[in-house]
Amino acid sequence: MKVLGALIRLTLLAQLSTCTTQATRLPAPCPAQDVVYSAADTLRGVVPPKARRTSIPRFSTLRAGSTEAIVVIEPNGHATIETMRSTGDHGPSQRLDVEAAINSWSYVPATRNGCAVRFRETITITATPK
Repeated sequence: MKVLGALIRLTLLAQLSTCTTQATRLPAPCPAQDVVYSAADTLRGVVPPKARRTSIPRFSTLRAGSTEAIVVIEPNGHATIETMRSTGDHGPSQRLDVEAAINSWSYVPATRNGCAVRFRETITITATPK
């Protein structure tokens, strides 16, 4: 029984190390690709991006409201903000906090036919102070 348990643990460790190795490699970008894909393109074979590192914005002043950002996730995994708008009591300070957070995020980029492509996504961050 101890041998079987050790074998199972070794198999799981081997699988985990394989997953970690695969997750750190980014796909190569598609050559000369200027198209920006979106969620609608997932029906045509585009695999959406996956978050690698994200963080919740640290608001310098917490106010009730929302900030919506339309971002393009680039083939290198970084997010580029296209537009931002705020509602409620979110003002310039909260927008800067959201922008700083988004600029620190990284993704495994979207892919099409195995190579990395640009992908547009809408991100909404809502704060409700108690």
